[in-house]
Amino acid sequence: MNEYPYNYYAADSGSVPGFIYYNQTINFAKRHHLKILQILDDFENECGKLERKPSPLDEDLYYNWLAWFSWENTISEVISFVESEN
Repeated sequence: MNEYPYNYYAADSGSVPGFIYYNQTINFAKRHHLKILQILDDFENECGKLERKPSPLDEDLYYNWLAWFSWENTISEVISFVESEN
């Protein structure tokens, strides 16, 4: 992953085992819900509020979105770290 971190960034890359099906992303987001919300709050405080976040009333969409937000945020940090090391 260190050599090509961009290959792991996007949801459509298919490169994230365990994040293929909704039941996988939803279970992940539910298990880590409070931590993901903390990361989201930190992100929005630094970068501004995200528009078009799904409503928590649509649970599948909401938790899937949170799972992918957390993944993409984490990979973004990995990319920043790798680039700073080069």
